[in-house]
Amino acid sequence: MISSEIASSKDISRLVQRFRWPSPYNAYEWTLSSFSWRNIPQPAFLLVTITPDDIQVNKCLLPNKKTIIASYVILALGLLFFLFYRLVFSILWHRKPYCSCQFVTQKWA
Repeated sequence: MISSEIASSKDISRLVQRFRWPSPYNAYEWTLSSFSWRNIPQPAFLLVTITPDDIQVNKCLLPNKKTIIASYVILALGLLFFLFYRLVFSILWHRKPYCSCQFVTQKWA
């Protein structure tokens, strides 16, 4: 356990030595919007990639709230249209062009 702590501290010290951050804060800072649709219509999160030579930060945006709602409405309308079409088509398909009743021509004894 002690050897893993020493190795971890060496890795951190090498990372800190490799990247000298500018003064006055000595650290990079990234600001992004909230991760909730309640606060902003298009939330985001950060994707950080650390390589031996570089640190890359990507801002990943989630879909806009209006886009999601519009896609749900279009999907619901499409589903209703499909079900209505299937219902009407099945009624017309099974409809017989002739009368299905039988005429009684003689009395039953």
